[in-house]
Amino acid sequence: MDIVDLAAWNRGDRARVARAFDEAISQNGVIQVRNHGVEPAVLDRARAVATELFELPLDEKQLCVGDGPATRGWFAPAFPELANPELRETFATGSQTPPPGVDDPLTFGANVYPPDVPMFDVAWTRLRGQLFDLAAVLVEVSEMALGLAPGAMASQFAGVGMNVVAHWYPSYRVVGSQAAAGALRTAPRTDFGTLSILDRRPSPAGLQVLDDGEWIDVPVERGCLTVKVGDLLERWTAGRWPSPVHRIPGPSIEHPAEDHLTLVGFHRPAAKSLIRPLDGSEPIVCGPWLAERLAGAMPGGAPSRA
Repeated sequence: MDIVDLAAWNRGDRARVARAFDEAISQNGVIQVRNHGVEPAVLDRARAVATELFELPLDEKQLCVGDGPATRGWFAPAFPELANPELRETFATGSQTPPPGVDDPLTFGANVYPPDVPMFDVAWTRLRGQLFDLAAVLVEVSEMALGLAPGAMASQFAGVGMNVVAHWYPSYRVVGSQAAAGALRTAPRTDFGTLSILDRRPSPAGLQVLDDGEWIDVPVERGCLTVKVGDLLERWTAGRWPSPVHRIPGPSIEHPAEDHLTLVGFHRPAAKSLIRPLDGSEPIVCGPWLAERLAGAMPGGAPSRA
């Protein structure tokens, strides 16, 4: 995967960075970004408190289960009713208070933090803020890369924040019987929104993307964050930037103690935003479009690409 260095963007060499961004992300919808502005200490602290959460007893984690349509709080392994559920737990946070006059229950909702993990809310509020700032820069880069006027894309994100989640993937020692039966840490899927920003660590069972019919590993580059295109951005760019089908394999018996934690920021426009694809095809109202895909995601499979 190509690396795009944002230091040159910050120095004013924006046309060169925009070209590199376009060339890289057009290949398979995944790139790495360096000098991104998210502080290592902020990432490390968010990881530390998330790890504390996932290590809590089940009854204490269940105190962090959210309610309402917004994705908030702790989630047990995905689709546990299946013989082979996805082998992960999730904790999700996001924007809480909508701007005046905004009705967007999918984006805004109360966060639920673990009461016995000190300073969890502070750590995650800082993380959301820095990931949101990075997303705003990436939108500016995208506008120039696509030949759009400044603000043409950024205006669609007015008033929204950042949804940030932690995915914890238990070790083979914990979920070995399910892994041996073929369960994955994340089943093949695409992301729904515009850009997903991931903080990852090396893992023998890490992120893979489907490229020309083959699953390829997405490397972890020191000092970089991984950026993935989502379905809405693929439509917005009329397919110029593809939304990659991705998965995370199950843990292996060769690494029985290896568990894995990933932080992900999901960026998407405001619910009422009208997205006009670059090929002039039918505009998309963001909120209903995303809600339909969230409702239609199938257990163990990729969501609709319609």
